[in-house]
Amino acid sequence: ALEARGSTVSVMERDRTHQTCVKILDETIEVELREGLNRREKQFTAAELREREKSSWLRDRKEYEFYPSGNFVFTILEYCGQGVRKVWSDGKRQGLENCLNSIIAGLGVAAEGVKAHRLELERWERERQEEQRRRWEEEERKRKEEEKIKHLEKLVGNWNQSRRIREFLSEVEEAAAENPGKKTDNLSDWLSWARAYAESIDPIHLTFHSSARPENN
Repeated sequence: ALEARGSTVSVMERDRTHQTCVKILDETIEVELREGLNRREKQFTAAELREREKSSWLRDRKEYEFYPSGNFVFTILEYCGQGVRKVWSDGKRQGLENCLNSIIAGLGVAAEGVKAHRLELERWERERQEEQRRRWEEEERKRKEEEKIKHLEKLVGNWNQSRRIREFLSEVEEAAAENPGKKTDNLSDWLSWARAYAESIDPIHLTFHSSARPENN
């Protein structure tokens, strides 16, 4: 009946199990046709009865067996929204084979529900990915901002250090000039080296008086 209406029925392997599927309205719907079971008290053979008599715990214990009921149940296994009929079964007044039109109509409604659910999941996934992208961009912006701040603080620290070294060297020169009798061998060389070092860490000197450039300028 499904194939006569343009749908296809196939058996697909999913999660190491085989599942009957119906493709309808471009959606694949998992279905199940199952025969119910009835239960009855087990009838033991004479040999089984003699064996049970040997054990007091078996003597009065009831056992049951299950047998085919002849009643079939057709079930739509997919989640297809609230209020959608998913089960048809043999009843006292009519058999399952008389419910074909209802089942096929129900599969159509289920396919619409599955499609709506799938589109909703896809929309949610797009929103999740977009939120993740925005979060990543914000984290990246903050990381770059922190790097700039750290670099600026490093430049200010180097500038302060360079200025303090120069101030210190000026004090040394003044002290040496006020005490010409003091032994100051190699002082001139040391002062030249110290000034060169002060300039090498001065970001302002490096920016405007050298071809070198500070990082992240």
